[in-house]
Amino acid sequence: MDILKSVLGRIKPDRVEILKKVSYVVDSINDELKQWDINAECVLGGSIAKDTFLKGDHDCDLFVKFNLDFKEEPISDVLENVLRRIFKKVERIHGSRDYFQFKYKLIQYEIVPVLALDKISQLVNTTDASPMHVAWIKQFKKGDQIRLAKAFCKGIGVYGAESYVKGFSGHVLDILTVHYGSFLKLLKAASEWEDKVVVDHYNIYKGKALNKLNVSKIDSPLIIIDPIQKERNAAAALGNEKFRLFKTNAKQFLAKPNIKYFKKPTFSINKIKKQVGSDNKLTIIEATPLKGKKDVVGAKLLKVYEHLSKYMKINEFDVIDSGWNWDAKNDVATYYVINPSKILSKTSIRTGPPTNSGSHAEKFKKMHTRIEINDGRLYATVDREFRKPEKLVAHMIKQNYIKEKVKRIKIVK
Repeated sequence: MDILKSVLGRIKPDRVEILKKVSYVVDSINDELKQWDINAECVLGGSIAKDTFLKGDHDCDLFVKFNLDFKEEPISDVLENVLRRIFKKVERIHGSRDYFQFKYKLIQYEIVPVLALDKISQLVNTTDASPMHVAWIKQFKKGDQIRLAKAFCKGIGVYGAESYVKGFSGHVLDILTVHYGSFLKLLKAASEWEDKVVVDHYNIYKGKALNKLNVSKIDSPLIIIDPIQKERNAAAALGNEKFRLFKTNAKQFLAKPNIKYFKKPTFSINKIKKQVGSDNKLTIIEATPLKGKKDVVGAKLLKVYEHLSKYMKINEFDVIDSGWNWDAKNDVATYYVINPSKILSKTSIRTGPPTNSGSHAEKFKKMHTRIEINDGRLYATVDREFRKPEKLVAHMIKQNYIKEKVKRIKIVK
């Protein structure tokens, strides 16, 4: 397909050039480890090691693999001492095992300490399996096909397993592309997926994964048996919305291929403003995120959006369109909602319990003065607290639930 050749020409980076840039960091860490007689080795990890990274990516994952003699040692502390001797502004990130981040020559590095396992049964921490995942993917030589899958998912807004995205991780796309054989075969399969899909590449569970896996592992719409850790669902973080969006776009692309699917649209409030008709009202909110781990900060920003959306519905405001965007570079989150301009009526009807529901009916009657009975059920006429959506938003952003999740928040339109 000519479109895919064109896309690959645009997204495939010069690997030799990238390796030249990162080799200094790898060699510097290894020299320092050797100088201090630490039995460990720094190696490439992530998409650069797997040769699945995209042009323009400025992130590089490195593993520092410690000999199993360090099994009982605090290897994060050991690695921190090494890194701080070489690089400035090394940031320690807390996780199941702490890891490190720093920027060097415009590349953002993530350095992960792991134990050098011979077999998965030696696993001490989940991160120790990561080099095995890299080795597993490399053997299939599907780099370009995985690149297409990544670019497609980024273009349609479903890439990333962070809790504020709930999309497809790079690891999930690796496994799916290998399992189905190519990017187009993955799309063909996805266009026919049902609501609960199991991908078991090695047929470990003989079609009975849903019965044999822990219930907590099969809550996602897509269950992918990790080829390295058979008890793990690699797609556990995937949400229903992104799953459906991927299926829909896969079907649409196959029906009418277009390069637009591989181009992530830029978020533009000005563009949104132009789409608002004269009969509609646009409300724009800006928030300054809290400081902290990106996944945690993003999750809090998402909760703000979900809370606003929920109470728009509770207060009976029609929503024509809404969304949010986090510009991490400029440290600002933007939310928007488009509602019809009409002002809601002064009162609304609240549905109560059936008249024969005993104490429930009596409680409802005591709470409300304007009661009606229709088809054996109680209804109350109540005064609306909010008749305009912007009034509701102005009230909500003053609530502690939202204020504790952002540093600052305000309506800008």
